[in-house]
Amino acid sequence: MSRLTDTTGARVRLWPPALFAVPFALAALLHRRYPWPARAEGTDRRQGRLRRVAGAALIGSGAVLMGRAFSVMNRQGTTVIPWAKVEHLVADGPFARVRNPIYAADLLVYLGGTILLRSGWPLLALPGVLHLLRRQVIAPEETYLRQEFGSQYERYLQNVPRLLPRFTGRP
Repeated sequence: MSRLTDTTGARVRLWPPALFAVPFALAALLHRRYPWPARAEGTDRRQGRLRRVAGAALIGSGAVLMGRAFSVMNRQGTTVIPWAKVEHLVADGPFARVRNPIYAADLLVYLGGTILLRSGWPLLALPGVLHLLRRQVIAPEETYLRQEFGSQYERYLQNVPRLLPRFTGRP
C-alpha cells in the first residue's frame, strides 16, 4: 500500500495544503473583483519594495521550515501524509520547537502571499482556515498520536507548543 492510499493513521480527510491554498485563491479572486484595501495611487516605491521583501521573506522562511521538517521526517522514516500510519514520533529539528512545523510553514507562506497581494481578504479568511486546520487535521492527528505513542506523546505535548513556537526557554 502506498503512503498516499494508506489510511491506517489519523482520521484526517482533508489535504492540509488545500486548507490554505483554496481560501487564499478565492480571496485573491475576490480581491481582484473588489480590491480591499483599495489600491492607492502613487504608492511609494520604497514602501512597495519593503512589502515585496517582507512577503518574500515570509514565503522563503515557510519554504525552508517545510523543507527542514520534511527532511527530518524522511530521515526518521516516517510519513508526511497526515492520514497514513506514523512509524516514529518525531521530536527533533523543527519539531523540537513546534509540534506542527509544516502547518506553521503553510501559515508563513499564506501570510507572505497576503502581504504580496496587498489585500485584507486572505486575513478575513484566516480564522476559518485555522479553525478547520485545528478541528479537521490537528485534533485527529493528536488523538491518533496519543493512541500510538501514549505517555511519550503526552510529554511531548506538555513541552512543545502546537503551532507557534516559543523562542525562549526550553527547546
